[in-house]
This record gives sequence, structure tokens and C-alpha cells, in this order.
Amino acid sequence: MENASEILQSDYDVGPSAAEYYDQLVGRFDSIRKQEDIQLIGEIIVLSRSEYSNDGVSLTVLDLESNGRFELEFTGEGLQIALVLESVGGRLFASSSGSSHCVENDFFGAAAIVVGGHGAPASLSGKDVSLLKCLVLSIAIDDVCENAELLAQVSQLKSAVRLASPALLKLAKVTEQVCRAGASSGSDELIAELLQNIVVAPVVGTRAGGLAPWQTRKLRTYLHENLSRSVLLKELAKETRLSQSHFCRAFRSTFGFAPHQWVLMARCRQAKVLLLDRSRSLVEIALDVGFSDQSHFTRAFGRLMGVQPGVWRRAHATW
Repeated sequence: MENASEILQSDYDVGPSAAEYYDQLVGRFDSIRKQEDIQLIGEIIVLSRSEYSNDGVSLTVLDLESNGRFELEFTGEGLQIALVLESVGGRLFASSSGSSHCVENDFFGAAAIVVGGHGAPASLSGKDVSLLKCLVLSIAIDDVCENAELLAQVSQLKSAVRLASPALLKLAKVTEQVCRAGASSGSDELIAELLQNIVVAPVVGTRAGGLAPWQTRKLRTYLHENLSRSVLLKELAKETRLSQSHFCRAFRSTFGFAPHQWVLMARCRQAKVLLLDRSRSLVEIALDVGFSDQSHFTRAFGRLMGVQPGVWRRAHATW
């Protein structure tokens, strides 16, 4: 039977390179859709996929694109942990055990950790998310019984949506790079350290003294509508009907960092959407998302995203 590249070359006079590229795309798309433990539903394209597996633990890194509604269902029999490393545009929801939370990259890039498995439903869903990068850990409990340390960590994880700290995000990105490089040396130690950090990551909605859901919704709406100008602390506090001091304590209790850091993160998140449009200059983007100038934008983006905006744009040029 002819494969896709042979058909394209013979029937449609498509060159070998284009035909091979098409074949690779089809192969990536079909292989991921056929996975039993990760189901892709709706309008979504798999841009790339990397895997690492050893002793009952498998690690999958997915780069995805969507121009409509989609859902990633984690349906494996063992424990599954999905970390959102990056999302650009649209709205993303993380769900586990019937609890759903809107995540918009407010948490220093790693918007959420979704823990599922053992029959508990877990998923990531959204609409019009231009780019989505996630790291999925799948653990077969029966195969890790002899690893007492790993089993102890896994046994503490219940199905839930958790928040990722900056330190956890940095570790997850190192693990991602090792997985993409196909390196086996040090991978198991990285995964063990990653699990240690996930175990202590706070479950969404369990921090005492934090903001109520209606307050976080009002803050997101207000900031979105005023992103192109300077937003003062007293304005944010007013939206939540709290004093500035009470608001700062409640905000940090909810998100784990200060309000001004959240505002900077929101500006950088919107900047990533605009950076995908190569007709926009960096100066124009900086002003559109509320930075005083390109220099301020470049410093903030580099500090929060780990790369300069120009480098990020080039890296995502083919997405």
C-alpha cells in the first residue's frame, strides 16, 4: 500500500520534501490520537511530540495548536500529571474530579498542574489557544512498586488542579529539554525531583485567606480592559472591595506572588499573542500592552519568560 508521501508525489506532483513533511504531520497526528492515555478531541493539531520512558514512568512533551474548541482528556489507568508549560491566546481550563478552573498563564507561565488517573477524570480544554505546550507524566503504579521513594511520592497525589511555582516551572522546562534531546542520563533523577515539587504544590482553592472566585474574575476582566495603560494597586484593590493592605495579603495567599508581578505577567502573556504577528514591531507591541518603552518590555519579558521577545518570536515563527 502506498503511503501518504507516495500518493502526493504520484497523483499531485508534490515534491519529496513537501510530501515527507506531510507524512510526518499525519504520522504525528494519528499516533497521538491513538494513544490510550491521552485523547485529543476537537479542532487541534499536534505540532511536535517527544517521549521518554523508563521503569513504569513515561514523559510526553506536546506542542499543540488550535483555532477552535478542543479538549485533552487524560484517560490512563495509572496516575497522570499534566503541566501547562506555555499557552498563548484564548482561554484554557483545567479540570480534575469535577472541579474546573480557568487558567490564563497568571502563574509565571506554568498555569496549572492537572492530576488525574485511577478512574478520576482529568482534562485540559479551551478555545482559540494559538499555542499550547504541556508536559505529561504517566505513571503505571504496578510497575513502580519496587521503587519505594517514587511510590511514596505518588501515593500522596490526589486528583486535583494545582498551582505551579516559578521553581517548579524552571525544573519542568529543564525536564522538557532533556526529554526532547532524548537523553537518558539524569532523566530519572529529574523526574523524581519534579514529582517532589508537584506533591507540595498547592491545590487550587485551598489556600486560606485568599481571594474569592468573583474577585479573581473581576481582576482579570479589569486588567484585560486596561492593559494598555498603567494600572495602580489602589484600582485593583477597589475592584475587590478590599483595603490595599488586605488586598495584597489576600492576593499573595491566592497566587503566591505580589499583584505587580501578576500585572507584568499579564502584559507579557498578551505580548506573546502579538509577537506571533510578524508585521508588528517590538516598539508597537510594548506600547500596546502597557510598557513605557521597548527597553522596559524587553527586560520584563526576559526576566519572566527566560528569553528576549525577539528570540521568543523567532523560536515560534514556524508554529
